[in-house]
Amino acid sequence: MLETRDLYKDYINSIQYKINAVTVKIEQYYGSQEYLKNCIINHKEEFDKIGVNIDTLFANPYIAYIKIKELVENGQLNRVAHYVKSYSLSVRYLTLHKLLFDRLNKSLIPYETYLKMISSANLEIAKYILAGNIYTFGHVGKLYIREKARTFFFKGRKANLPVDWGLSNKYKAELIKQGKTPYDSVKAPHGIKWHCYHDSDFAYWFWWEAGPIVNRAFFKFFPSKFCKKGQDRHNMNFLKTVKCKEDIYNATNLGTLDKMLLLMRFDPLHFINYKRQEKEVNKEVELVNN
Repeated sequence: MLETRDLYKDYINSIQYKINAVTVKIEQYYGSQEYLKNCIINHKEEFDKIGVNIDTLFANPYIAYIKIKELVENGQLNRVAHYVKSYSLSVRYLTLHKLLFDRLNKSLIPYETYLKMISSANLEIAKYILAGNIYTFGHVGKLYIREKARTFFFKGRKANLPVDWGLSNKYKAELIKQGKTPYDSVKAPHGIKWHCYHDSDFAYWFWWEAGPIVNRAFFKFFPSKFCKKGQDRHNMNFLKTVKCKEDIYNATNLGTLDKMLLLMRFDPLHFINYKRQEKEVNKEVELVNN
């Protein structure tokens, strides 16, 4: 499993690799300019015959090349014009690579800054997906939430219903408040059973469709969820303060799974955003694969 520090290390290594490649290019352009400059100086007489000052040429190679290009079109300087053209292009590419070098060096940000940028990007992607949209990660794949019919059969036998822990814990607290004993397999085997189960016919999945990549089976999305003690109670208290969906989207102390469940409670019709026709899903898969 990749951690943020591993991603940061790979990011820094990739930037450093690009910096080294640009540095080599800059040295090559410096070397080519020296060679071309000597070639031009060696043919100084030809430039003097038509009144072209090579000092001006070196100071403004672009302007000089425009003038020399006109002379070439008139049948003059055919033999040495390519030196001037190559020199002007070398100056241009050297300038561009210097700008790229500066930009790459500015990309060598501290780990703390990188972490904030990743967190901010993840928050925006989560908001986009929770709103019912499909987010595409380039050629890697796409992610969305999809409504799926529940199935309670596993390998030909009926599986246990999923426990609704929020409702179950609430019922258990009421039993204790009334002085009754909740069931416990060790301490109270004859107590009152307090587990409540989900009775919905649908479940909502964070659907990951991997793209045409190598080892695609290794790419999977796990929605984050805060599993602190009393988190359900905290979520319900937070829900009382929510005025709009943006409040849930922007909550930084909740995982994406918790946010989805709160959205369903805040807006009972929010599940409509996650209804997807099979044709729509297949079409999205085709777009990613292409």
